[in-house]
Amino acid sequence: MIEMNEVRAATETLARAFEDYKDVNDRRLTDIERKGGADVLLDEKLGRMDTVINRLQDDVTSVKTAMRRPGKGASAALPENSEYKQAFLRYLTKGSEQDLFGLQGKAMEVIDAAEGGFMIPPELSNRIVTRQYDTTPMRQVATVMTISTEAIEMLRDTNEPEAQWISETAAPSDTLSNLLRGRRATESAVASHVVGENFVLLVPGAVDFLPALLTDRGREYEFRALSNGQALGDAQDVDFTYGLKTIAPFSPVHVSGNYSSGDLTIGWVRRARLNADWVDYIDVPLDEPSELYDVDVMDGTSAVRTFSSLTSPSAVYTAAEQATDWGTSIPSSFSLNIYQISSRYGRGQAVGATI
Repeated sequence: MIEMNEVRAATETLARAFEDYKDVNDRRLTDIERKGGADVLLDEKLGRMDTVINRLQDDVTSVKTAMRRPGKGASAALPENSEYKQAFLRYLTKGSEQDLFGLQGKAMEVIDAAEGGFMIPPELSNRIVTRQYDTTPMRQVATVMTISTEAIEMLRDTNEPEAQWISETAAPSDTLSNLLRGRRATESAVASHVVGENFVLLVPGAVDFLPALLTDRGREYEFRALSNGQALGDAQDVDFTYGLKTIAPFSPVHVSGNYSSGDLTIGWVRRARLNADWVDYIDVPLDEPSELYDVDVMDGTSAVRTFSSLTSPSAVYTAAEQATDWGTSIPSSFSLNIYQISSRYGRGQAVGATI
């Protein structure tokens, strides 16, 4: 008998093949836009992938068709000429419910599990139970893993500040430990903190988000913060300049560099503000209209070279460019600032790296 996990496996294989097809086709379209024609190898690869996808679609259809067939020996669940089975078949073929009504009512009067399931035949009931087990909502969001022990332990990045209460030191204060800094791309502010400084614990519902316009960026406004029971005149004005940091792209991470014949290839990994949870086998989605980066090669606080509007997370600093920028004093390592570019904000937060 075909099981639901076989359907799922076939469907997932088809989905992965389709995603690979989309990636190759995107590369083909890019070649057409840039060069006026597609690479012959890409066309051949798409042709082979067409064949594979068609075969996978046929496999999925075959599996689903097989699932609709009664299982081997299913007819033995009820006698061939049982009163209920004949009534059920008349309902399926002719839509006649009259015969079923009496049998269903009779089933309610029988205290016997074997005779109490007259709503549908056992062969269909067993399939529904199996389908419910395989399609429970938890299984749809869970990652299925095969393990050799009774439990598995793993780390999960929730992308939220973390802490735990460990002891009460004096009423009504408590001690917090296991604090994590640098969350949500705030690593640039870590060095500004000192031991023993005060902090404010933000809880849901205690903070209001004030909407702003893009034109408010750089403007200074005056605010008054009131506690419960205070009047407007009880608080002092506080000057605040809108930076609109909530729309600035996060700084890239995992900067790397490799030399080949004097050329330095620089690579990095982008981050995202939206839908950026850690999901197996899936890159975080791009939360900008287009993927753009700037790279500054730094000499102290000045940029000696800038790679602008890069469309992929990599740049090549050639040996010739190094000689032009540094003459005969090419350093053994380079200081870089790398930015992701936003169409609304411009350069986001920089990641500084020495490679």
